[in-house]
Amino acid sequence: STGLTGIQILDLDDPIHPLVIGTYDDNTTSPKRLCLTGNTLYYGHANGVTIVDVSDPENPELLGNMPSHQIVTDLLVDEGIVYFVTNDPNGQLEGGLFIFDANQPDNPELLGSWTVYGDADLVEKIRNYVYVIDDQPFRKGMHVINVTDPTEPRREWFWEADGFDRGLIVIDDFAYVAARMRFDHQYISMLYTFNVSNP
Repeated sequence: STGLTGIQILDLDDPIHPLVIGTYDDNTTSPKRLCLTGNTLYYGHANGVTIVDVSDPENPELLGNMPSHQIVTDLLVDEGIVYFVTNDPNGQLEGGLFIFDANQPDNPELLGSWTVYGDADLVEKIRNYVYVIDDQPFRKGMHVINVTDPTEPRREWFWEADGFDRGLIVIDDFAYVAARMRFDHQYISMLYTFNVSNP
């Protein structure tokens, strides 16, 4: 992603001298987050998520869109289901998680959503649980959301912190979070590890 100039596709056969072989730009959005699954590229922006076929990297083709009135800050794709989180650009302190079935990319279907009263920044998924980091001014934390039924996501657990360093990854039974906690009147950045075998 190159901001206002859209998506650039590079040939990395010679990593020292990468070559631009294709571009995609809809002239309306600035890509924020990318997720590539097979030959399908998903990218989040201020108006939602766009789906692009990059099987011919020299001629990428628009497949579909998932609209949002909020800025998409992170996304992931699992078996054709798109999970993305948003920030509220109007300062109402209300972001959220949105779940779309994009197996028919020309007609993606909203399955469910879950509101976080803050700005949702990061999302990860393992098995039937989605992990969302929100970093709002008054209450920051990691939410663990059960998406066994994607039409009715529900929060199972919440961990509160004093801030985040944009770090979240879930591998097998462990979640790793880069967060800040307040000790003795100062904020200290640390890596926290959670056993999430039983979220």
